[in-house]
Amino acid sequence: MKTLKIKRAQQAGFTLIELIVVIVILGILAAVAVPKFTGVDAAATAAVATNDARVTARAATINAFALSGVSVTSSTTD
Repeated sequence: MKTLKIKRAQQAGFTLIELIVVIVILGILAAVAVPKFTGVDAAATAAVATNDARVTARAATINAFALSGVSVTSSTTD
């Protein structure tokens, strides 16, 4: 019975090597992921600006047709 308690006590927790390996793996993952997320803000800003310009151009076109009295029908193509 004593040998069983000793084995359980020796097997509890992680070894220092295992913890270091996990920390190294997390560091490598962070080093790979950080550069991918640094340009996300600039890309999002550019996408918003492009979309705003497209919406403004469509609104201006519809407004021009409305002021000229031409009937505008909806188109499925962009």
